[in-house]
Amino acid sequence: MSAPWSGRRIHFVGVGGAGISAYARAAHALGASVSGSDAVEGPYLQALRCEAILDPSVGHHPQNIPAGADVEVVYSSAISEDNVELAEARRRGLAVHPRAHLLGQLSSMRRTIAVAGTHGKSTTSAMIVHALRAASMRPSWLIGAPIGAGLPNGCWSDGEWLVVEADESDRSMLSLHVEIAVVTNVELEHHATFGSLSELRQVFAQFLSGASQAVVWDRPELLELRRGRVVAYGLDGIELPPAGARFNWRGMPVQLSVPGVHNALNACGALEAARLAGADLSSAVQGVSRFRGAERRFQRLGCTAAGALLVDDYAHHPTEVAATIAAARTLRPARLIAVFQPHLFSRTYRLAAELGRALAEADIIAVLEVYPARERAEDHPSISGLTVAREAASRADGRLVAWLPDFQAAGRMLQGELRDGDLCLFMGAGDIGGLAADLLRSGGSRERHPASAEQSQQPQRDPALRGESRSPRLETVRARPEKERDPAPPLPPIVRREVPLARFCTIRSGGAAEHFANVSDRQSLLAVLQWAFAESLPVSVIGSGSNLLVADQGVPGLVLKLSGGLAEIHRDGAKLTCGGGVRLPALAAYAAKAGLSGIEFGVNIPGTVGGAVRMNANAYGGELAKVLLCVSVATAQGVRSLCAEELRFAYRSSSLRPGEIVAAASVQLVEADPRLIRQRLQQMRTMRHQAQPHGIKTFGSTFKNPQDPRARGASAGMLLSAAGCNGLQVGRARFSHKHANFVENLGGASTEEILAVIAEGRRRVRERFGIELEPEVHLLGPVRFPWER
Repeated sequence: MSAPWSGRRIHFVGVGGAGISAYARAAHALGASVSGSDAVEGPYLQALRCEAILDPSVGHHPQNIPAGADVEVVYSSAISEDNVELAEARRRGLAVHPRAHLLGQLSSMRRTIAVAGTHGKSTTSAMIVHALRAASMRPSWLIGAPIGAGLPNGCWSDGEWLVVEADESDRSMLSLHVEIAVVTNVELEHHATFGSLSELRQVFAQFLSGASQAVVWDRPELLELRRGRVVAYGLDGIELPPAGARFNWRGMPVQLSVPGVHNALNACGALEAARLAGADLSSAVQGVSRFRGAERRFQRLGCTAAGALLVDDYAHHPTEVAATIAAARTLRPARLIAVFQPHLFSRTYRLAAELGRALAEADIIAVLEVYPARERAEDHPSISGLTVAREAASRADGRLVAWLPDFQAAGRMLQGELRDGDLCLFMGAGDIGGLAADLLRSGGSRERHPASAEQSQQPQRDPALRGESRSPRLETVRARPEKERDPAPPLPPIVRREVPLARFCTIRSGGAAEHFANVSDRQSLLAVLQWAFAESLPVSVIGSGSNLLVADQGVPGLVLKLSGGLAEIHRDGAKLTCGGGVRLPALAAYAAKAGLSGIEFGVNIPGTVGGAVRMNANAYGGELAKVLLCVSVATAQGVRSLCAEELRFAYRSSSLRPGEIVAAASVQLVEADPRLIRQRLQQMRTMRHQAQPHGIKTFGSTFKNPQDPRARGASAGMLLSAAGCNGLQVGRARFSHKHANFVENLGGASTEEILAVIAEGRRRVRERFGIELEPEVHLLGPVRFPWER
C-alpha cells in the first residue's frame, strides 16, 4: 500500500523552526518528497539532516526550490512576505501556502488533540504524548520542542490520535480540525497580531467552538469562552518537594518529576485530555509522572566546576518568568540567579515593568540585550535590555542587577559570581541557551572575577547604548540610596521635567510626564529623539490629547507635542503636505477653502495627522488610507519616507511601531467646488452636534464599533445604551446621558475612576449580549484596562 502523500513534493521555507520542522517530519513520514531552507544553521536543521529526512539549505536563495511545476511551497510564520524564495515560487506559478494550510491537512487525517494557551502549550502537549504512549496508544505529534526521553518535536505514527501544539501567534490554531481542545490560559503576548486582549479571547473562543470536547483551566474568564460541555481542571492538595510536585487527580496520587505549580496544572490538563481520548488512567498517570521535561522547559543542563546548577527555560513572558522562578525556588538553592534575555523589542516595550517585577524575585538578576527575532533594533531606538534591568533594579532592594549587553560580558560575570549550591536560570525565547552551553564548556570558576567585584561598586554606562563600539564590560544597575546616585545628565534646552499632562488631554485626567518637549521643527525633533535613545527612554507623542487616557502616576520617558513648523500645511496643486502636529479639523477646513475634496471626514475628528496616520482615522464614509500618499517617519536614526502601502492599514490600525514619530504626511485630494465642500463640512458638524455630547470633558468614543455578527449592525453606543449605561457613574466619571459611548469627566475624575466606569459598561454589554467591546481610547503610561490586569 502506497504512502498517503506519495508523489507530493513540498519545499519548506524556514524549516529550521521548532514548529515547521515537525511538519516536515510528518510530510516525510507520509511519503512526500521534502526539501527546505532556513537563514542560519541550527539544531532542528541538524536533526533533519542527520535523520536523512531532508538536506536543508542554509541561506535563502531562489535556486533552493526544486525544479518542476508540481512543487508546493510551505512557509513559516517567521518568514517575511518579500522572502526571495517565496517571490521565486510565485514567479513560477507554484502553490504557496502558510504553515497553517499544511497543519489543517495533517489534523484532518487523525483524531486531533490541540493544546492552546499563552503559556504551557509545549509542556502540556508533551505530557499528553507521554500519557498516550504509556497507554500503548501510539500517538502522532507536532510540538514546538523535543518532548523529552530522546523524542523529537514531531512524529507521524499509526495510532488514531494526533497531538498538536496550537499556536495563536499567527492564528494558525483556527486551521485545525480538532476533536479535543485544551486551553491552559489566555494572556496578551503577541501584540503585533492582536490589538487587545478582547480580540485574542475571541480567537480562543472560536478555537474552542470548533472542537467536540474542551478541557479548560478552571477559571471563570476561560470557562466563559466555551458554551456547552467543558471539562474544567485544577489542583487538589498540591505539595512541592524539591524533586517535583505531588497532587491528587481523580482520586489518584500523581508524583511529577518536574517542579512548580504551573507544571502540576499542565499535568492536570494533560491527564484530562488523555482521559477523554480513552487512555487507561493508571497508565496515563505513570506516563505523566515519568515525564522529565521538554527541551528548554526547565531543562537541567548540568553543574559548573564551582557546583552551580544551570537550568535552561523558554520563559519570556512575565507570567512564565515568575512561574519558572517560583519552580526553581522549590529546589531550595543557596542562591537563585536569573539570567534573562528579553524577546522582541515591541514586547519588551509593553511588558518591561512586569518583567522587572517577576525578575526581582531572584537573588541576583542579569539582563541581556533584546533578542530581536523578526524585528529590527533601529525601529525601536529607545528600547534595550537596560529597560528591563532598570525596572528590576527599582524593585530589587539593593540586590545585584547586572545589564550585560553581550554573551562575553555575561560569561565573565557569571564565571566570577556562581558558586556551590547556586541555581542559575537562563530564560528567554532567543539564543540564550548558547550562553549556558558556553558556560558549561568553559567549566566555570570557583574564584570571583576581579572586574565583577570592582564594577559592582559603581554603575557604568555601556557605550553601545550611545552607538559607540560595543564593549563586553559589565554595567551594574543596583538601586542605591538617592544621595549616592549619579547626578542627572543635562537635559536638552527644550526638554522639561515633570510636566502635568492633564491639561493637554481633552478628558483632563492623568499625571505628569517624566520628560516633556514641545517640538517645532524637524531638527529639534531628531535631537530630542537621539537624546532619548542615548538615555534609553521610551518616547510617545500626545498629539491633540483626544482619544487618550494618561496614567494617574504619570508617564515615564519622554512625551512629545508637535507644534510650529511640525503643525503647518503646504499645498502643491491637489496635494497637501502637513506636519504630524496638524489637527484634522484644521486640515479639513484648509482643504475646503482651497477647493480640495477628500478629507472632509476629518472635520469631526479632534486628533492630529500623526495620530490619524497611526490609527487610520475614518468617519462618515471617509478614511485616511484612501487619500494618503506617503509619510515621513522620524526615529533617533533619522527620517525615512514610507508610502501608504508600507503602512499596512487596517481598521483603526497601521504598522507604525512604538517610537516611530510621524513628522509629516502628504495627502492627494481632488479639486471641487469650495461651496459644496463647505456645505458638506457643515452637514457633518451638524450631524455630530445632534448625535454626540458637546461641551463636556471627554476623549471621544470609548469603544470601537463591534465586528461581532451578534451585534447585528448595532454600534457600540447602541449596545451600551441598551445595557443601561447612559448616566452610569463611578466616582467623578460617567457615561454621557446623551451618548453612552462617551465618558465624561465631571470634574477632578482620576484615570482609575474613568477606567472603572469603562470596565463596568463593557461588563454589562458582555453579560447582556455576549459581545466583548474593544476600547478605542488609548492608554499612556503604566496603566491597563481593568480586565487586562
